[in-house]
Amino acid sequence: MNRAGDQAGLMGGVCRLCGTSTGQSGQGWVTCGTCGAVYRDPVPLTPSGVPMARDEQRLSQRAWRRALALAADLPAAPRILDATPAGGALLAALATLCPQAILIRGDALPWAEVVAAGPFDLTLLMDSLDVVPEPLSLVRQLAGVLAPQGRLVIEVSGGEADSLLRLTSASLGWALNAAGLRGIPAKAGQARLAGHLWQEAVRDPEFHHSSQGGRSLAGLPHRLPSRPGAEWDRLLSSEGTRVFYWGIPFEIHWTMASLVEAGVEAMRTRRLFRVADLNVAKVVEAWGDADFRQALLTADAAVVDGMGVLWGLQWLGNEVRERTTGVDLLTVVMARCAEQGWRPYLIGARAEVMERAVQCLRLRHPALQIAGWHDGYFSAGQDQEVAQQAAASGADCLIVALPYPRQDLLLEKIHRQTGIPFAFGVGGSLDVLVGDRRRAPLWVQKCGMEWFYRLMQEPARLGPRYVSTNSRFLWALCRLRLARRKG
Repeated sequence: MNRAGDQAGLMGGVCRLCGTSTGQSGQGWVTCGTCGAVYRDPVPLTPSGVPMARDEQRLSQRAWRRALALAADLPAAPRILDATPAGGALLAALATLCPQAILIRGDALPWAEVVAAGPFDLTLLMDSLDVVPEPLSLVRQLAGVLAPQGRLVIEVSGGEADSLLRLTSASLGWALNAAGLRGIPAKAGQARLAGHLWQEAVRDPEFHHSSQGGRSLAGLPHRLPSRPGAEWDRLLSSEGTRVFYWGIPFEIHWTMASLVEAGVEAMRTRRLFRVADLNVAKVVEAWGDADFRQALLTADAAVVDGMGVLWGLQWLGNEVRERTTGVDLLTVVMARCAEQGWRPYLIGARAEVMERAVQCLRLRHPALQIAGWHDGYFSAGQDQEVAQQAAASGADCLIVALPYPRQDLLLEKIHRQTGIPFAFGVGGSLDVLVGDRRRAPLWVQKCGMEWFYRLMQEPARLGPRYVSTNSRFLWALCRLRLARRKG
């Protein structure tokens, strides 16, 4: 189907965009003979020839605000591409405001015809980037058909149950850069939905663009419940520093010394810096938990904790500097806080364990000033109350000792609200600190068998978990290795 539509016959209806009935043609997709808009049929019709009033077009006020902002920078006869499956009111509002516009619905045409109709002054991609199997391929395609001064507008939902991933401003910025685009101040971002991500971008003049043909937008599913694809991982990865697998970031350049220095700098400058740590169980959990994956994506540092993750990343060809464990980070940071006069705030464990942990820390570091603490037995509904208590303490460092994924979900939720600069999780480290659990000897740690030492202490609790998560993780690694060989 081309822009003129299938001239199969006169429909005799009324265009829902411009309100006229002149030259309506096509089956399924109808082309208006007056404004050139393409719309779905059947649609609600008014009597033939009667113009529709603006308020009868059922365009939301939000769509109008967006369209007014975007149309201000468009030429007199703009080319507009809607790459969104099923479309929406924004395209209808733009069609009404720009009667000379050439409107192309990407999901109704083969990609070759979309390319031929370009380049486009405005391209819309609303509420779909997080649900396509290879989102960067789509962004690169759309970048290739933008006019030199064209604008790409992307809106991403706040995260549906069937989303492939939840994008952040940072991760969307990486995707745009990989496609040769750069973000610009939003014209219509003030009209975004609450909890949604809105980004406008233009072509980067220093990037070489070429049109990416051969793929039909009609084949892109509206919803696909699976994880992000390999291309997303490859293009978001930075060699030697940050690699992505299964939509999860692994920052392989950190050492304990560099991580502590980053935390110290954050406390010194009052800049927010949050650390997430990854072991095999957490990686497997993140595959099926979009909220947990979001917490990892938005962390300032997602470091390697478990030996299984370290060995797996090395097997895939990555040079991992070292593992950084929560208990080691706790030990070093507490010593630095005592030296510099910084005050930590602790959350987690049972009340009596927390009290003993505070006593142990004070005995080890007599100069340490603890801003406050709260046990870990509170519901999600009390998160804000706990955050307010932490914020009121004026602490410099926030340490959370909770099971996964609760620990990272809580940190993501309250860190910014507390205003405490440096935040990280330590899991069950407080139990080790007070002596309720024994840590493996140093020689066992160095040979990478600390996990086995823990298993011998708690076989009933850890045995089933290790069997389940380790086997699934190993199988996923094997699939990645096999895919590389085939590729």
